[in-house]
Amino acid sequence: MRALKRRDPQTYREIDALFERIEQTPDLGYELHGEWGGCMAVHCGRDRYRVIWKVLDPEEDYTRVADLVVPVVVIAVGPKTDSRGRTIYERPR
Repeated sequence: MRALKRRDPQTYREIDALFERIEQTPDLGYELHGEWGGCMAVHCGRDRYRVIWKVLDPEEDYTRVADLVVPVVVIAVGPKTDSRGRTIYERPR
């Protein structure tokens, strides 16, 4: 994310804001299949970048603000394709 912040600050801000939206609406985006099964993804930065996350099982809220919280783990943030032409989905998980 630091490299993205230097190269493309607008996309960095878009992705940073997206993290808050994912926390509030974990089923945002589209579901992935195959090796990435159980994960969700969105396109961002003028369709040049992908953000992939996994929604974990609900757990008890230790802060006692709510009964349950739904943890979300961001797995990958990166360009749609790398220098070899492989998509982010072809990289090892």
